[in-house]
Amino acid sequence: MVLGAQSETARATESQKLLNYGFLNFDAVRLYEKGQGVATLEVWKGSVREVKAGFDRELFISVPRGQGDRIKAT
Repeated sequence: MVLGAQSETARATESQKLLNYGFLNFDAVRLYEKGQGVATLEVWKGSVREVKAGFDRELFISVPRGQGDRIKAT
């Protein structure tokens, strides 16, 4: 219980517990690098027939600890 905590100290303690749980039980896994082409999109009536699409920064997700090697971006 964080929002309903009886004091600021109790709220801070409960918040710390939540953060610790997240850091101990989850990993951040990078799915895509900045600028990496993810898909090729067809352009209709454009000056080129297709363009590559991707991300302007790295894309990470959180997964249960130890499951990162099972993740496959499709």
